[in-house]
Amino acid sequence: MKTILALSFCVGWLAGSASAAPLEGLWEKDPLWEFSPQTFEEKARELGFRWTSQQKDSARSAGAGLTLGGIPLVEVIARFSQDKISSLTLQLYTRGDAGSLSRPDYESLIKKSTDLVNSLSKAKLQMLGKDPANPVRAEGVVWKGARTKWLLEYSMSRETTPQGVKMNPEFVRLELSPVLQKKEQSKELAQNAKAKPKDRVKKLPNGDVRIEGIPMVDQGQKGYCFPASAERVLRSYGMKTDQNELAQLAGNKGGGTSLSGGIEGLKLAGLRLQFRVRMVDETAMREFEVLVREYNWRVLKYGQKEQVQPFVGAVDLDEVLMGLRPDVLRAARMAMRAEKGRFFRSMQGAVDAGHPLIWGVLLGLIKEPGIPQGAGGHARLILGYNAKTNECLYSDSWGAGHELKRMSLDDAWMIHQFSFMLLPNGVDSPTLSQDKAH
Repeated sequence: MKTILALSFCVGWLAGSASAAPLEGLWEKDPLWEFSPQTFEEKARELGFRWTSQQKDSARSAGAGLTLGGIPLVEVIARFSQDKISSLTLQLYTRGDAGSLSRPDYESLIKKSTDLVNSLSKAKLQMLGKDPANPVRAEGVVWKGARTKWLLEYSMSRETTPQGVKMNPEFVRLELSPVLQKKEQSKELAQNAKAKPKDRVKKLPNGDVRIEGIPMVDQGQKGYCFPASAERVLRSYGMKTDQNELAQLAGNKGGGTSLSGGIEGLKLAGLRLQFRVRMVDETAMREFEVLVREYNWRVLKYGQKEQVQPFVGAVDLDEVLMGLRPDVLRAARMAMRAEKGRFFRSMQGAVDAGHPLIWGVLLGLIKEPGIPQGAGGHARLILGYNAKTNECLYSDSWGAGHELKRMSLDDAWMIHQFSFMLLPNGVDSPTLSQDKAH
Protein backbone atom coordinates (compact mmCIF):
# COMPACT_ATOMS: atom_id res chain seq x y z
CA MET A 1 0.00 0.00 0.00
CA LYS A 2 1.12 3.55 -0.67
CA THR A 3 2.34 5.34 2.43
CA ILE A 4 1.42 9.02 2.82
CA LEU A 5 3.07 11.46 5.17
CA ALA A 6 0.39 13.59 6.86
CA LEU A 7 1.44 16.84 8.51
CA SER A 8 -0.87 19.40 10.12
CA PHE A 9 -0.22 22.97 11.27
CA CYS A 10 -1.79 24.44 13.25
CA VAL A 11 5.14 44.85 23.17
CA GLY A 12 2.06 45.97 24.80
CA TRP A 13 1.29 49.63 25.52
CA LEU A 14 -2.45 49.79 26.15
CA ALA A 15 -4.87 47.97 28.41
CA GLY A 16 -8.11 46.71 26.92
CA SER A 17 -11.32 48.54 27.72
CA ALA A 18 -13.76 46.55 29.86
CA SER A 19 -16.84 48.24 28.30
CA ALA A 20 -17.83 49.02 24.73
CA ALA A 21 -15.43 51.52 23.14
CA PRO A 22 -16.61 53.38 20.00
CA LEU A 23 -13.81 53.41 17.44
CA GLU A 24 -15.28 56.37 15.55
CA GLY A 25 -14.30 58.59 18.47
CA LEU A 26 -10.73 58.25 17.22
CA TRP A 27 -11.31 60.56 14.26
CA GLU A 28 -14.28 62.69 15.32
CA LYS A 29 -12.10 65.62 16.44
CA ASP A 30 -8.74 64.93 14.81
CA PRO A 31 -7.60 64.20 11.23
CA LEU A 32 -6.91 60.44 11.33
CA TRP A 33 -4.51 60.38 8.37
CA GLU A 34 -2.16 62.85 10.04
CA PHE A 35 -1.53 60.52 13.00
CA SER A 36 2.06 59.43 13.55
CA PRO A 37 2.64 56.25 15.57
CA GLN A 38 3.21 58.42 18.63
CA THR A 39 0.00 60.43 18.06
CA PHE A 40 -1.99 57.24 17.49
CA GLU A 41 -0.64 55.78 20.71
CA GLU A 42 -1.82 58.85 22.59
CA LYS A 43 -5.25 59.16 20.91
CA ALA A 44 -6.06 55.43 21.05
CA ARG A 45 -4.99 54.99 24.66
CA GLU A 46 -8.34 53.58 25.83
CA LEU A 47 -9.04 51.33 22.85
CA GLY A 48 -6.94 48.28 23.76
CA PHE A 49 -4.32 48.51 21.00
CA ARG A 50 -0.95 46.79 21.26
CA TRP A 51 2.00 47.24 18.93
CA THR A 52 2.60 44.06 16.97
CA SER A 53 6.34 44.73 16.72
CA GLN A 54 9.08 46.92 18.11
CA GLN A 55 9.17 48.75 14.76
CA LYS A 56 5.67 50.12 15.47
CA ASP A 57 4.57 49.55 11.88
CA SER A 58 1.22 48.12 12.99
CA ALA A 59 -0.97 47.98 16.09
CA ARG A 60 -3.75 45.54 16.89
CA SER A 61 -6.78 45.57 19.19
CA ALA A 62 -8.87 42.46 19.80
CA GLY A 63 -11.24 41.52 22.61
CA ALA A 64 -11.33 45.09 23.91
CA GLY A 65 -15.03 45.72 23.32
CA LEU A 66 -14.45 47.93 20.27
CA THR A 67 -17.51 48.94 18.25
CA LEU A 68 -18.27 51.00 15.18
CA GLY A 69 -21.68 52.65 15.27
CA GLY A 70 -22.73 50.07 17.83
CA ILE A 71 -21.59 47.10 15.71
CA PRO A 72 -19.08 44.92 17.66
CA LEU A 73 -15.64 44.54 16.09
CA VAL A 74 -13.69 41.29 16.27
CA GLU A 75 -10.32 42.91 15.54
CA VAL A 76 -8.88 46.24 14.39
CA ILE A 77 -5.45 46.66 12.80
CA ALA A 78 -3.81 50.05 12.27
CA ARG A 79 -0.92 50.05 9.78
CA PHE A 80 1.72 52.75 9.38
CA SER A 81 3.96 53.84 6.52
CA GLN A 82 6.36 56.79 6.21
CA ASP A 83 5.70 57.62 9.90
CA LYS A 84 1.94 58.07 9.33
CA ILE A 85 -1.08 55.82 9.64
CA SER A 86 -1.79 54.31 6.21
CA SER A 87 -4.85 52.13 6.83
CA LEU A 88 -7.31 50.97 9.45
CA THR A 89 -8.72 47.46 8.96
CA LEU A 90 -11.85 46.55 10.91
CA GLN A 91 -12.89 42.90 11.09
CA LEU A 92 -16.63 42.85 11.75
CA TYR A 93 -16.71 39.07 11.48
CA THR A 94 -14.12 36.34 10.88
CA ARG A 95 -14.89 32.64 10.97
CA GLY A 96 -11.54 31.85 12.58
CA ASP A 97 -12.23 34.16 15.55
CA ALA A 98 -16.00 34.04 16.01
CA GLY A 99 -16.96 30.59 14.71
CA SER A 100 -19.78 29.85 12.29
CA LEU A 101 -22.37 32.47 11.38
CA SER A 102 -25.75 31.72 9.81
CA ARG A 103 -26.37 33.11 6.36
CA PRO A 104 -29.30 35.32 7.53
CA ASP A 105 -27.09 36.83 10.26
CA TYR A 106 -24.27 37.29 7.74
CA GLU A 107 -26.55 39.13 5.31
CA SER A 108 -27.99 41.20 8.16
CA LEU A 109 -24.48 42.23 9.23
CA ILE A 110 -23.60 43.31 5.69
CA LYS A 111 -26.76 45.44 5.49
CA LYS A 112 -26.15 47.05 8.89
CA SER A 113 -22.54 47.77 7.95
CA THR A 114 -23.56 49.26 4.60
CA ASP A 115 -26.16 51.52 6.22
CA LEU A 116 -23.65 52.61 8.85
CA VAL A 117 -20.91 53.54 6.38
CA ASN A 118 -23.48 55.37 4.25
CA SER A 119 -24.04 57.57 7.28
CA LEU A 120 -20.42 57.89 8.43
CA SER A 121 -18.75 58.47 5.07
CA LYS A 122 -21.24 61.01 3.68
CA ALA A 123 -20.19 59.72 0.26
CA LYS A 124 -21.87 57.91 -2.62
CA LEU A 125 -21.93 54.12 -2.48
CA GLN A 126 -20.47 52.16 -5.40
CA MET A 127 -21.08 48.41 -5.78
CA LEU A 128 -17.92 46.52 -6.83
CA GLY A 129 -19.30 43.00 -7.16
CA LYS A 130 -16.74 40.18 -7.06
CA ASP A 131 -13.22 41.57 -7.15
CA PRO A 132 -11.12 39.56 -9.69
CA ALA A 133 -7.91 40.81 -8.04
CA ASN A 134 -8.96 39.55 -4.60
CA PRO A 135 -7.62 36.06 -3.74
CA VAL A 136 -11.09 34.78 -2.76
CA ARG A 137 -13.11 36.91 -5.20
CA ALA A 138 -14.62 38.80 -2.26
CA GLU A 139 -17.60 41.00 -2.99
CA GLY A 140 -17.31 44.65 -2.12
CA VAL A 141 -18.83 48.09 -1.72
CA VAL A 142 -16.76 51.29 -1.77
CA TRP A 143 -17.31 54.87 -0.67
CA LYS A 144 -14.80 57.56 -1.65
CA GLY A 145 -14.98 60.74 0.42
CA ALA A 146 -12.79 63.83 0.30
CA ARG A 147 -10.12 62.36 2.60
CA THR A 148 -11.12 58.73 3.26
CA LYS A 149 -11.87 55.67 1.17
CA TRP A 150 -14.16 53.13 2.85
CA LEU A 151 -14.03 49.59 1.43
CA LEU A 152 -16.46 46.97 2.75
CA GLU A 153 -15.61 43.42 1.64
CA TYR A 154 -17.25 40.11 2.49
CA SER A 155 -16.89 36.50 1.42
CA MET A 156 -18.39 33.02 1.70
CA SER A 157 -16.83 29.64 0.93
CA ARG A 158 -18.52 26.68 -0.75
CA GLU A 159 -18.53 23.34 1.08
CA THR A 160 -19.88 20.08 -0.33
CA THR A 161 -21.67 17.99 2.30
CA PRO A 162 -23.79 14.80 2.12
CA GLN A 163 -26.81 17.09 2.34
CA GLY A 164 -25.65 19.19 -0.61
CA VAL A 165 -23.63 22.37 -1.16
CA LYS A 166 -23.33 24.62 1.89
CA MET A 167 -22.23 28.27 1.82
CA ASN A 168 -20.16 29.28 4.86
CA PRO A 169 -19.67 32.98 5.74
CA GLU A 170 -15.92 33.59 6.12
CA PHE A 171 -15.42 37.30 6.88
CA VAL A 172 -16.89 40.80 6.77
CA ARG A 173 -14.17 43.45 6.67
CA LEU A 174 -14.12 47.24 6.47
CA GLU A 175 -10.92 49.00 5.47
CA LEU A 176 -10.34 52.73 5.80
CA SER A 177 -7.49 54.33 3.86
CA PRO A 178 -6.53 57.89 2.89
CA VAL A 179 -7.46 59.24 -0.51
CA LEU A 180 -4.04 59.93 -2.04
CA GLN A 181 -3.39 62.83 -4.38
CA LYS A 182 -1.70 62.07 -7.72
CA LYS A 183 1.66 63.32 -6.43
CA GLU A 184 1.43 61.02 -3.38
CA GLN A 185 0.41 58.05 -5.54
CA SER A 186 3.37 58.59 -7.88
CA LYS A 187 5.77 58.77 -4.93
CA GLU A 188 4.43 55.54 -3.46
CA LEU A 189 4.65 53.70 -6.80
CA ALA A 190 8.23 54.93 -7.32
CA GLN A 191 9.29 53.68 -3.88
CA ASN A 192 7.71 50.24 -4.48
CA ALA A 193 9.41 49.99 -7.89
CA LYS A 194 12.83 50.62 -6.35
CA ALA A 195 12.47 47.90 -3.74
CA LYS A 196 14.44 44.73 -4.57
CA PRO A 197 14.60 41.59 -2.40
CA LYS A 198 18.42 41.65 -2.12
CA ASP A 199 18.30 45.25 -0.85
CA ARG A 200 16.63 43.97 2.33
CA VAL A 201 19.53 41.67 3.25
CA LYS A 202 21.80 43.02 5.98
CA LYS A 203 25.17 41.56 7.00
CA LEU A 204 26.13 42.46 10.55
CA PRO A 205 29.55 42.40 12.25
CA ASN A 206 28.50 39.53 14.54
CA GLY A 207 28.01 37.27 11.51
CA ASP A 208 24.21 37.61 11.24
CA VAL A 209 22.84 37.68 7.70
CA ARG A 210 19.19 38.61 7.84
CA ILE A 211 16.26 39.99 5.87
CA GLU A 212 14.81 43.19 7.28
CA GLY A 213 11.50 44.93 6.67
CA ILE A 214 9.21 41.90 6.95
CA PRO A 215 5.96 43.13 8.57
CA MET A 216 4.53 41.41 11.61
CA VAL A 217 1.08 39.82 11.50
CA ASP A 218 -0.45 38.60 14.76
CA GLN A 219 -2.51 35.46 14.18
CA GLY A 220 -4.21 35.94 17.56
CA GLN A 221 -5.93 32.88 19.02
CA LYS A 222 -6.60 31.36 15.60
CA GLY A 223 -4.62 28.37 14.33
CA TYR A 224 -3.61 30.49 11.35
CA CYS A 225 0.18 30.25 11.59
CA PHE A 226 0.38 29.09 7.97
CA PRO A 227 -1.84 31.87 6.46
CA ALA A 228 -0.39 34.52 8.79
CA SER A 229 3.17 33.64 7.75
CA ALA A 230 2.17 33.81 4.08
CA GLU A 231 0.48 37.20 4.59
CA ARG A 232 3.70 38.59 6.07
CA VAL A 233 5.75 37.50 3.05
CA LEU A 234 3.21 38.76 0.52
CA ARG A 235 2.85 42.13 2.26
CA SER A 236 6.63 42.52 2.21
CA TYR A 237 6.36 42.40 -1.59
CA GLY A 238 3.60 45.04 -1.58
CA MET A 239 0.74 42.59 -2.19
CA LYS A 240 -2.55 43.25 -0.44
CA THR A 241 -4.08 40.22 1.25
CA ASP A 242 -4.77 38.96 4.75
CA GLN A 243 -4.69 35.72 6.68
CA ASN A 244 -8.49 35.28 6.61
CA GLU A 245 -8.51 35.21 2.80
CA LEU A 246 -5.58 32.79 2.67
CA ALA A 247 -7.17 30.57 5.33
CA GLN A 248 -10.36 30.46 3.27
CA LEU A 249 -8.42 29.33 0.19
CA ALA A 250 -6.66 26.66 2.26
CA GLY A 251 -9.93 25.30 3.64
CA ASN A 252 -8.98 26.38 7.17
CA LYS A 253 -11.92 26.47 9.59
CA GLY A 254 -10.13 28.11 12.50
CA GLY A 255 -7.85 25.23 13.42
CA GLY A 256 -4.73 23.96 11.70
CA THR A 257 -3.99 23.94 7.99
CA SER A 258 -2.74 20.85 6.16
CA LEU A 259 0.47 21.20 4.15
CA SER A 260 -1.24 20.12 0.93
CA GLY A 261 -4.25 22.37 1.56
CA GLY A 262 -2.05 25.34 2.38
CA ILE A 263 0.12 24.89 -0.72
CA GLU A 264 -2.87 24.46 -3.04
CA GLY A 265 -4.58 27.50 -1.50
CA LEU A 266 -1.46 29.61 -1.99
CA LYS A 267 -1.11 28.44 -5.60
CA LEU A 268 -4.66 29.63 -6.25
CA ALA A 269 -3.96 32.95 -4.53
CA GLY A 270 -0.80 33.25 -6.63
CA LEU A 271 -2.78 33.08 -9.87
CA ARG A 272 -4.74 36.12 -8.74
CA LEU A 273 -2.01 38.08 -6.96
CA GLN A 274 0.77 37.29 -9.44
CA PHE A 275 3.16 35.19 -7.36
CA ARG A 276 4.23 31.56 -7.35
CA VAL A 277 5.04 28.92 -4.76
CA ARG A 278 8.51 27.38 -4.87
CA MET A 279 8.99 24.38 -2.62
CA VAL A 280 12.49 24.16 -1.18
CA ASP A 281 12.27 20.90 0.74
CA GLU A 282 9.85 18.68 2.58
CA THR A 283 10.05 15.39 4.44
CA ALA A 284 9.72 12.78 1.70
CA MET A 285 9.12 9.12 2.40
CA ARG A 286 12.70 8.24 1.47
CA GLU A 287 14.11 10.70 3.99
CA PHE A 288 11.66 9.56 6.66
CA GLU A 289 12.72 5.94 6.12
CA VAL A 290 16.37 6.97 6.58
CA LEU A 291 15.45 8.62 9.88
CA VAL A 292 13.54 5.54 11.05
CA ARG A 293 16.47 3.25 10.22
CA GLU A 294 18.84 5.48 12.14
CA TYR A 295 16.42 5.58 15.07
CA ASN A 296 15.76 1.83 15.15
CA TRP A 297 19.49 1.06 15.13
CA ARG A 298 20.12 3.36 18.10
CA VAL A 299 17.06 2.44 20.16
CA LEU A 300 17.78 -1.32 20.19
CA LYS A 301 19.62 -0.98 23.49
CA TYR A 302 16.25 -0.17 25.11
CA GLY A 303 14.62 -3.27 23.65
CA GLN A 304 13.09 -4.32 20.34
CA LYS A 305 9.66 -3.04 21.38
CA GLU A 306 11.05 0.51 21.35
CA GLN A 307 11.62 0.33 17.61
CA VAL A 308 9.31 1.92 15.03
CA GLN A 309 7.25 -0.82 13.45
CA PRO A 310 6.71 -1.12 9.64
CA PHE A 311 4.16 1.33 8.30
CA VAL A 312 0.85 0.26 6.82
CA GLY A 313 -1.31 2.80 5.00
CA ALA A 314 -1.19 6.50 5.82
CA VAL A 315 1.36 7.74 8.34
CA ASP A 316 0.72 10.63 10.71
CA LEU A 317 4.21 12.12 10.85
CA ASP A 318 3.46 14.26 13.90
CA GLU A 319 2.16 11.29 15.87
CA VAL A 320 5.12 9.07 14.98
CA LEU A 321 7.78 11.64 15.85
CA MET A 322 6.13 12.75 19.09
CA GLY A 323 5.97 9.11 20.23
CA LEU A 324 9.72 8.53 19.91
CA ARG A 325 12.35 8.83 22.62
CA PRO A 326 13.62 12.44 22.33
CA ASP A 327 17.28 11.63 23.05
CA VAL A 328 17.41 8.81 20.49
CA LEU A 329 15.46 10.81 17.91
CA ARG A 330 17.94 13.67 18.26
CA ALA A 331 20.89 11.34 17.75
CA ALA A 332 19.22 9.88 14.65
CA ARG A 333 18.48 13.33 13.22
CA MET A 334 22.05 14.54 13.79
CA ALA A 335 23.35 11.45 11.97
CA MET A 336 21.61 12.66 8.79
CA ARG A 337 24.53 14.96 7.98
CA ALA A 338 23.94 15.25 4.23
CA GLU A 339 20.27 16.19 4.65
CA LYS A 340 21.10 18.63 7.46
CA GLY A 341 23.78 20.27 5.28
CA ARG A 342 21.34 20.71 2.37
CA PHE A 343 18.81 22.29 4.73
CA PHE A 344 21.34 24.88 5.94
CA ARG A 345 22.65 25.65 2.43
CA SER A 346 19.10 26.11 1.14
CA MET A 347 18.42 28.47 4.03
CA GLN A 348 21.54 30.46 3.19
CA GLY A 349 20.66 30.66 -0.52
CA ALA A 350 17.12 31.90 0.10
CA VAL A 351 18.18 34.50 2.68
CA ASP A 352 21.11 35.75 0.57
CA ALA A 353 18.62 36.36 -2.26
CA GLY A 354 16.29 38.27 0.08
CA HIS A 355 13.47 35.73 0.17
CA PRO A 356 12.03 34.61 3.54
CA LEU A 357 11.29 30.92 3.90
CA ILE A 358 7.96 29.73 5.25
CA TRP A 359 9.20 27.06 7.61
CA GLY A 360 7.12 24.12 8.84
CA VAL A 361 8.27 22.71 12.18
CA LEU A 362 7.09 20.28 14.83
CA LEU A 363 6.99 21.96 18.23
CA GLY A 364 7.60 19.98 21.42
CA LEU A 365 10.76 18.18 20.25
CA ILE A 366 12.97 20.87 21.82
CA LYS A 367 12.37 23.34 24.64
CA GLU A 368 11.12 26.73 23.45
CA PRO A 369 10.08 28.81 26.48
CA GLY A 370 7.77 31.78 26.07
CA ILE A 371 5.70 30.57 23.11
CA PRO A 372 1.90 30.13 23.22
CA GLN A 373 1.95 26.71 21.52
CA GLY A 374 3.78 23.91 23.25
CA ALA A 375 3.50 21.06 20.76
CA GLY A 376 2.26 20.12 17.31
CA GLY A 377 2.75 21.41 13.78
CA HIS A 378 3.54 25.09 13.31
CA ALA A 379 4.62 27.44 10.52
CA ARG A 380 7.09 30.29 11.06
CA LEU A 381 9.47 32.36 8.92
CA ILE A 382 13.21 31.88 8.45
CA LEU A 383 14.63 35.40 8.10
CA GLY A 384 18.36 34.83 8.47
CA TYR A 385 21.29 32.73 9.58
CA ASN A 386 24.70 33.00 11.20
CA ALA A 387 27.38 30.74 9.70
CA LYS A 388 29.87 31.66 12.44
CA THR A 389 27.66 30.45 15.27
CA ASN A 390 25.66 27.91 13.22
CA GLU A 391 22.34 29.55 14.06
CA CYS A 392 18.98 29.94 12.34
CA LEU A 393 17.22 33.33 12.68
CA TYR A 394 13.44 33.06 12.57
CA SER A 395 10.17 34.79 13.44
CA ASP A 396 6.74 33.67 14.67
CA SER A 397 3.45 35.38 13.78
CA TRP A 398 2.50 36.03 17.39
CA GLY A 399 3.11 39.77 17.60
CA ALA A 400 5.62 41.80 19.57
CA GLY A 401 8.52 39.83 21.05
CA HIS A 402 8.47 37.28 18.23
CA GLU A 403 9.92 39.45 15.43
CA LEU A 404 13.41 37.93 15.42
CA LYS A 405 14.61 34.92 17.38
CA ARG A 406 17.45 32.46 17.01
CA MET A 407 18.23 28.82 17.66
CA SER A 408 21.13 26.49 16.97
CA LEU A 409 21.25 24.72 13.61
CA ASP A 410 21.03 21.38 15.46
CA ASP A 411 17.77 22.44 17.14
CA ALA A 412 16.43 23.86 13.87
CA TRP A 413 17.16 20.59 12.06
CA MET A 414 15.59 18.63 14.92
CA ILE A 415 12.18 20.31 14.42
CA HIS A 416 12.39 20.95 10.66
CA GLN A 417 9.66 19.49 8.43
CA PHE A 418 9.49 21.61 5.25
CA SER A 419 10.22 25.04 3.79
CA PHE A 420 9.13 27.00 0.72
CA MET A 421 9.27 30.49 -0.83
CA LEU A 422 6.61 32.78 -2.26
CA LEU A 423 8.08 34.59 -5.28
CA PRO A 424 6.45 37.47 -7.17
CA ASN A 425 6.10 36.84 -10.89
CA GLY A 426 9.07 38.33 -12.72
CA VAL A 427 11.48 37.63 -9.85
CA ASP A 428 14.01 34.88 -10.55
CA SER A 429 14.22 31.93 -8.18
CA PRO A 430 17.55 31.70 -6.33
CA THR A 431 19.63 28.61 -7.02
CA LEU A 432 19.40 26.35 -3.99
CA SER A 433 20.95 23.02 -3.16
CA GLN A 434 17.57 21.36 -2.82
CA ASP A 435 14.39 22.68 -4.33
CA LYS A 436 11.30 21.46 -6.12
CA ALA A 437 8.96 23.59 -8.19
CA HIS A 438 5.23 23.43 -7.45
